[in-house]
Amino acid sequence: MLRKKLKLSPVKEPDKSTTNEDKNPHLIEANEEDIPTIFLNYEQQLSLELNNLTFSFPVHYIYNPLEYAWEPHSTFVKTYCKGTKDVLFLGLNPGPWGMCQTGIPFGEVNISKEWLKMNGEVEKPKDECPKKQIKGFECHRSEESGKRFYGFFKNLCRTPEAFFKNAFVYNLCPLAFMKKESANITPNELKGQIKKDIENICGKTLVDILKLLDVKIIVALGRYTEKQAIEITQGFQLGHIKVIYMPHPSPRVVGNNNWAEKAQNVLDTNDLLQYFNNNN
Repeated sequence: MLRKKLKLSPVKEPDKSTTNEDKNPHLIEANEEDIPTIFLNYEQQLSLELNNLTFSFPVHYIYNPLEYAWEPHSTFVKTYCKGTKDVLFLGLNPGPWGMCQTGIPFGEVNISKEWLKMNGEVEKPKDECPKKQIKGFECHRSEESGKRFYGFFKNLCRTPEAFFKNAFVYNLCPLAFMKKESANITPNELKGQIKKDIENICGKTLVDILKLLDVKIIVALGRYTEKQAIEITQGFQLGHIKVIYMPHPSPRVVGNNNWAEKAQNVLDTNDLLQYFNNNN
């Protein structure tokens, strides 16, 4: 059985006078400058709750970039999550050559440095897989999913500021799981009570974030993520939030070579381009 102890940097507590759910149960009111702080506090609490779980075979390695890549992750949130967001792109969990390296959801190293202008110190996970070592922004492997995702929106929006003006990117689960021989295990591949526990813990944090950001639309990247988003919004009386499916940008998905076309079609058919207009 595995337990991972977190070493998280403290985040300043927000002024409680800036949060108030009494007026609208679907919205946590906060000053714009408080939103990143509250967001990061939610993530730290999520990490601590997940740390209390016990994992068994076939999970051998557990990476939590919210722990060892906290510096670039928190910089990403403070830079691009300064206000409420109409659209939340919801991924599943960190990839070994993306967020596991940079702390940024879908954060392929090169595009994170060159387009998002992110960098920072990345430490090592406590128990590191020899075949998937953490080298941070010095990693030379490319995460195709992140390259496709941010590459698409780079072409569409030109600047990260235009993309993040009305949108943000978040993973449902912050942990990456691997077998002893290094093969990935996604959260939907887990079995039994541990899967339910992760879904419950991560689902409650997602609710907090949806309220904090006053999200109107979730773009769920993948079918499992779509299913979870629907169950969470319905279960927590957030039915006013629309859930839209977009194929995951992973090249492992069969017939996904034209992912950019599929993504464009989702934006077109759901009237989402209005949120990525540079003139907004």
